[in-house]
Amino acid sequence: MAIHEWSEQVLVVDLQNEPLLSDDLLVLAERLEARADQRDVVLNFHAVGFLNSSNISQLLRVREAARRRGGRLCLCSINSSIASVLEVTHLDRLFHQEEDTASALAALQLAADADS
Repeated sequence: MAIHEWSEQVLVVDLQNEPLLSDDLLVLAERLEARADQRDVVLNFHAVGFLNSSNISQLLRVREAARRRGGRLCLCSINSSIASVLEVTHLDRLFHQEEDTASALAALQLAADADS
């Protein structure tokens, strides 16, 4: 997993396919829970082909860790297989999705501006 600190409060995370995905999401959740200074997260799914139930559970943990700090989670570059899983499980209602990283960062900035 490549983590890029886009700003003091925004992380951009390039996720990898299994078996790395499970470990990466766990590490990210723990990092967010331990550090109060990073709130917003963009998860780039470009290299991820599918999600399993464990991945979904970890995604929910990452979302909750960001929300506890007043942050947001945005998923991007999601393929049709992952989009279908999110839709069938109704998790598409919980996870904001954007086309690519630039769009996700712009959406987070617009949301932050709206909150100000």
